[in-house]
Amino acid sequence: MPASLRTYAALARAARRLGAGRGGPWLSWAGAVAGRASYRAKLMTAAALGAAAPVAAVGAYLAYERYVECDVASAAGAFGAAAVGGVAGAAGAAWLVGALLAPVTLTAAALRTYLTRYAKPALPLDLADVDEGGALMADAQHAVDRLDEIVVHVATYDRVTGLPNRTLFRDRLRQAVAQSRRDGRPVGVLVVDLDGFQAANLSLGHAGGDALLAAVAQRLQGVVRDADALARLDGDEYAILSAGPATVEGLDALARRVVDVLRRPFAVLGREVTVGASIGITICPNDPGGVDELLGNATTALYDVQRAGGNAHRFYSADLNARLHLRMALEADLRHALDRGQLFLHYQPKIDVATGRVRGFEALLRWRHPQRGLVSPVEFIPIAESTGLIVPIGEWVLRSACAQLAAWRAAGLPPAAVAVNLSARQFKTDDLVATVHAALADHGVAPALLELEVTESLLMDDTAHTAAVLQALRAEGVSISLDDFGTGYSSLGYLKRFPIDCIKLDKSFVRDAVTDRQSAAITEAIIALGHSLGLSVVAEGVETPEQLAYLAERACDVVQGFLFGRPMPAEAAAEVLRAEAGLPQPWLRAA
Repeated sequence: MPASLRTYAALARAARRLGAGRGGPWLSWAGAVAGRASYRAKLMTAAALGAAAPVAAVGAYLAYERYVECDVASAAGAFGAAAVGGVAGAAGAAWLVGALLAPVTLTAAALRTYLTRYAKPALPLDLADVDEGGALMADAQHAVDRLDEIVVHVATYDRVTGLPNRTLFRDRLRQAVAQSRRDGRPVGVLVVDLDGFQAANLSLGHAGGDALLAAVAQRLQGVVRDADALARLDGDEYAILSAGPATVEGLDALARRVVDVLRRPFAVLGREVTVGASIGITICPNDPGGVDELLGNATTALYDVQRAGGNAHRFYSADLNARLHLRMALEADLRHALDRGQLFLHYQPKIDVATGRVRGFEALLRWRHPQRGLVSPVEFIPIAESTGLIVPIGEWVLRSACAQLAAWRAAGLPPAAVAVNLSARQFKTDDLVATVHAALADHGVAPALLELEVTESLLMDDTAHTAAVLQALRAEGVSISLDDFGTGYSSLGYLKRFPIDCIKLDKSFVRDAVTDRQSAAITEAIIALGHSLGLSVVAEGVETPEQLAYLAERACDVVQGFLFGRPMPAEAAAEVLRAEAGLPQPWLRAA
């Protein structure tokens, strides 16, 4: 405690002791007055004492002169007495005022230090009942303590859900990991991400999205144990720290409960909302690393769940981590592949079953990586879809296909349509129709030579918008094909509602059509269905003469597959077209 404050405290305690009758009647009366006096009155009293000191000194001097029977007091003596009394009074008053002001100056300094350095003060609380000065210090200390609690809460708890935030969760995880490494008791970390939250948030608005996040937090609190730690990390991502001993079986059961409880509909702002949950799980010390590594491992497993469709859980493994690093490397390289000329098109012929001639080609995207060589579309197309790179890449494919059609025409080759696949991401842009129109116009290609392929899952997403875009594309004169028919959300309503010219029978049915009765029945039914609706039917994945013969007997219109040629460069496709200028190809006659 500073000296000035000790002086103030001593004076205050002395006044209280005197007021309690411990100094005789006169001192007790004076002490009682001092003890009951307000802080302002004490300051004014100290100032008055300083002002009265010179007068008291002169009076004392005059009394002394009278006592020694001097007739007239000397003026010099009176002035000297007044000067001495003034100096003594000023010094005493300054000392008293300084002591009385100690609570104010110390409180101001403590608050300034707290605000600038975030150093919590330690002002005394036992002087609160002395006067306003003591009360000021006590009130300031209580206010700082409460403010500190609020600051800590704001810094470590989520405003929307009231759950601990990432900062506090990381601290608790750090402590749990240290404890686990000391006693060997495993702890589990679950990272939970809401499936479908973005769409729900757009539909509900900001307030509705926050209400949904809070409702999710309440349900999760009902699932976890008291010993577990639940937190909201970011956005729609939560985390659970399962205190040891954590087991694979226990964490598996916990994850299943979380998925089950979040699958049930939520009532938000008078509306029913449904979301799902994807969960990644890691266990310490089974999975090495610190806090960041454990959270990263769980997130890696989470991403793998989401790529598989979500609404499930998965444990982290080293293989998952290796695949994630590969995917990240491919994503980084794919962002530059277009600019660096690493992407190119191959063309697979589509054969008219009735005539055996080439009806057209399907343009298929390929990527020649400078270090990895040819990268499978199965690897990089999903990356392009998830990152949005498919939009500029898709536009490049569309323009490149139109440029190739123009080049074949300029070379005097017979016309052949080219099919180009469209992604769901491209459909969500506002300029898809304009892009198609520009690609055709810039290269002078007849719209009838361009075929656009869409998937059944694309038709499920915002059907009204999709129908409008397809109608606009049809108005441009291009044809529309429904790819991989029978593998998604097959519905006769789609075939009736959307402007579709062709359905493509998935290769999984074609592959087993000659050996499996169910696949044969599905294949025959799809061909008959397409013809009854006036649609052309294309069979993909034809690899054997037996499959071709089966499809020809059932009047399938067009076939494509390795039996007729693998995807080939544009130059090889041009040779096929040159051959088309002669006799029909012999492969269908043999079939």
